Amino acid sequence: MRFTARFWLVAGMVSSGLVSAVVLSHSSAGAGGSTWVKVPLDPVVVAAGSAAGGTVREVLVRQGQRVGKGQLLVRFDARELKARREQLAMVLRAAESAIESNRVTAGISAQVRRQLLESHPGVMDAEAEYAAALREFESADTSGRAGAKVRLDSAAAGRVEVRRTVGRAMASGGASERFPSMIPRLRANIAEFDNLLRDAEVRAPADAEVDLLDVTPGQRIPPGHPVALLTLPQEYACEFAVPARAALRLKLGMASIGMLEPAHQRIEWRAESITRRTIPAAFREDRRVFEESVVRARVSWPQRLAAGTIASFELP
Repeated sequence: MRFTARFWLVAGMVSSGLVSAVVLSHSSAGAGGSTWVKVPLDPVVVAAGSAAGGTVREVLVRQGQRVGKGQLLVRFDARELKARREQLAMVLRAAESAIESNRVTAGISAQVRRQLLESHPGVMDAEAEYAAALREFESADTSGRAGAKVRLDSAAAGRVEVRRTVGRAMASGGASERFPSMIPRLRANIAEFDNLLRDAEVRAPADAEVDLLDVTPGQRIPPGHPVALLTLPQEYACEFAVPARAALRLKLGMASIGMLEPAHQRIEWRAESITRRTIPAAFREDRRVFEESVVRARVSWPQRLAAGTIASFELP
């Protein structure tokens, strides 16, 4: 399972930005005393995953495959979500029809009628009150338990009465003045299910190559975990610490020159991010300096570079 361990380790580093800054050397040269930094370049890696997670139903790509932006990579099992979304849509249509024609039950199936009952504001408020009373009762100490029990009994009785009252009104075909307030709530619930259904499909965030893919149908993926790591073609990056004076002169997006080793091919690099971080005590050259500036540099190069290719960057 070493591959799986590597997959999740690298995925965590990519998603959280915990990529170590490796500087091979600093040097000064030239009449102006310009500073150069020598660092290894690595392909830019992006993670593709789902905020909701779920059970993998289909894996539609393979490792090493080139994919286009928006291409479907992995599909989660969303049959239950789709069924629940369709139920809510059915209830919404029934509620809108009932309000429009001033009727509730005429022509409405028993299943939809039950859904209407569960979505009724009065029923939902009664259920919320009962849940709150139950939590209070379960957490009450000895001195407060009697009072909590009174509230729980009252909430339970109210819950039953509301369901009975609303159920009778619906069964008799009567309309309720509170049904119009169901519409926004139902639409909001449907929108939430639409978001979940979108999350059930993992798509490529950019044109890329599938670098790591370690998921199989039937596998359960936790929320927020990646299902694939993708490398962006012709894009490379690295991180390195810079002296305080150079950090002050650097600006995001600023273009500077560099060289690819060992052929001394001229390249252009840009500062993608500049952050401050604490230097571990064991690595402090000057005990009075507690922080350093770390630059994440981005390089575009038309040819494939091996991971770890050495580049030299001139600092401003």
